[in-house]
Amino acid sequence: MAKFLVLPGVVYSQTDGQRHWVGAFELIHLYGVDRADCVIRQMGLHEPPLNLDSYRGMIVLEPRYDGDYTLPEEPL
Repeated sequence: MAKFLVLPGVVYSQTDGQRHWVGAFELIHLYGVDRADCVIRQMGLHEPPLNLDSYRGMIVLEPRYDGDYTLPEEPL
């Protein structure tokens, strides 16, 4: 069973103020988790709205403004 919900997306960097796209595989690398433990949720035109109830108990991995990619301890 997957442990992590990966939500790639745009983030404004605290260090340079620039807008950056952080993809799913980059997030997996930044957080230091195994790809096999992840569900990747792309946000796009053909994706249904995100229903967090479907991912209850998983830890969300998403781009961070502050650049701190320490694993969160609290699941959904």
